[in-house]
Amino acid sequence: MINFIRNLSDKAEFIFVILVAFGFFTYAAVAHFLVSPGRIVQNDSSFWGLLVYETIALTVLVIFLRIRNYDFASLGLQFRWSDLLIAIGLYLACYALYIPSWIIYSHVFPDSAHQLAFTASARSQITLLPIVLVSILNPIYEELLVLGYVMQKLRSNKYIYLGLAVSIFIRVAYHVYQGPMALIFIFPVGLVFGVWYFYQERLWPVILVHMAMDFLGLYQLIE
Repeated sequence: MINFIRNLSDKAEFIFVILVAFGFFTYAAVAHFLVSPGRIVQNDSSFWGLLVYETIALTVLVIFLRIRNYDFASLGLQFRWSDLLIAIGLYLACYALYIPSWIIYSHVFPDSAHQLAFTASARSQITLLPIVLVSILNPIYEELLVLGYVMQKLRSNKYIYLGLAVSIFIRVAYHVYQGPMALIFIFPVGLVFGVWYFYQERLWPVILVHMAMDFLGLYQLIE
């Protein structure tokens, strides 16, 4: 089995990693979008389920990539205290793109915008602990894979922006359950994160921003 894994092509490795990391999430997101776009069911069970899946998937992928002698140092996980200030700048940049996107959307599609603004998530029995844990694990999981792995794997001199484009596409795809918000908010976030990583190749500022966004968004669900 180890020799089989080591002898896989780079293309096979990429497909396996993406399917394990985001295949289920993308399938579920598309299925949810087709049934009830924009309305999200949130409760402790869904958060614990997410934590279990991401823990297992990340463990499997780390083992898989270690067997293939993947260079984890290339992901850019070196932390610096200046990352805290950079994270604030990236956070503001995300909203600098999101706010105009929302304004334009609300003018072009006022009825849809009004519905999005007042569509509450279906929720029950939400407590603080799973929200804190999700806000820590999920950003690390997503940015390691959709940003670090994808963009490093697809970086080339010939197709210089391919990794950036694929990273944004995958990010939007597994958030499509949010309906129009996948483009209004997730796309600008993916663009800001992707451009930063493309030029700096460092993940912690992006992970910190993602943690803040997840926690602030999920904390509002606590009744």
